Amino acid sequence: GYYAYDSKDVLYEQAPVYDWIEINTLGTEIEVTTSDQTETVQLPFIFTYYGLDYEFVRISTDGFIAFGAGTQTDYSNSPLPNDDAINCMVAAFWDDLFASNASQNGQLFYYYDEPNNQFIIEWLAVGHWSGAELKETFQIVLTDPDYCDTPTGDGDILIQYHTVANAGGNSI
Repeated sequence: GYYAYDSKDVLYEQAPVYDWIEINTLGTEIEVTTSDQTETVQLPFIFTYYGLDYEFVRISTDGFIAFGAGTQTDYSNSPLPNDDAINCMVAAFWDDLFASNASQNGQLFYYYDEPNNQFIIEWLAVGHWSGAELKETFQIVLTDPDYCDTPTGDGDILIQYHTVANAGGNSI
């Protein structure tokens, strides 16, 4: 299984160090055409999640990723765990993101940081459907399991929050 550590959990060796990795000038942008969109991207390495190996990750405009291929969307965040059609979900900021007004939308990127063996997904200045002025910036960093030491052999998942304007009403 997985454990969750905050950067302030200094009593634990596994506590992450906050280190924002800006990828908006390096990464591949996902063209967002609708507020409820999921794009499948091939990972540059096999990612092990709960003992299963995955070649693909689904990146959603609704603030989550899920392992494996597919196009499932779900903007209605729920307490986790949840019995829905989206298996293997990692909900970084699960909410109805990307505003209805396209001119006020943010951007969505992914990037393979090969020297550090990391695949990074970033939601940049993304507004909420119901409040475009509330901009969120956050990222999920997946580390190649061949280059990280975990007790289970699963890949390491780091979630970082750069800007949180409206933390209520989502599943973090």
